[in-house]
Amino acid sequence: MEVEAGSLASITKARKEFVMKKLVLDKTAFVRHPVLPELKRKLNSEGYQIVDAAFAPEGETILDGSASEGAKTPTKSPVKTAKPNEIPGAAADALALAGGNFMAFKSAAKKILSDALPGTKDEIIAALKAYDGGADGTPTPIPEAWEAMTDDELVELAGKLAGEPVNAGSEGSPADKARSIIQATVDDRASRA
Repeated sequence: MEVEAGSLASITKARKEFVMKKLVLDKTAFVRHPVLPELKRKLNSEGYQIVDAAFAPEGETILDGSASEGAKTPTKSPVKTAKPNEIPGAAADALALAGGNFMAFKSAAKKILSDALPGTKDEIIAALKAYDGGADGTPTPIPEAWEAMTDDELVELAGKLAGEPVNAGSEGSPADKARSIIQATVDDRASRA
């Protein structure tokens, strides 16, 4: 039976031939945002659900959302060698967030420091820097009688632990800030022992 052009039967037949396939997003692509529309279309057409790279598990491949081809870059290399003045490991990843949103930084630091998470941003930074130790991977030693040290010695020790000079802040003198940094580091090390 032939279908007459313009008839209801011909329109129905044409619609059946033009039915689009439903996209099934059964894979996950971790992408740095913002994502270019053409990359989003490409990944979705290949069955990828797009998730922000901030939620990528360790070792997962991350795509660059601003690259037209979606250049792949691993989140971490399998073996990382420490460069001078570089903090190796997960603490460095958390420290990278210190300049941005405080709650995201605090959340990343809590995953590393757990219950020993200090209260202020400066103390958290110091604890993260002390977490993986110095450039050679060995932690800066803290004397058992550190509380009896002079103010200058405390500031020097806290500077080594924090990886930067300790200056006066809103919490008081440099010595007060140094005491809180050292105490946070001592508490962190005790919780991991």
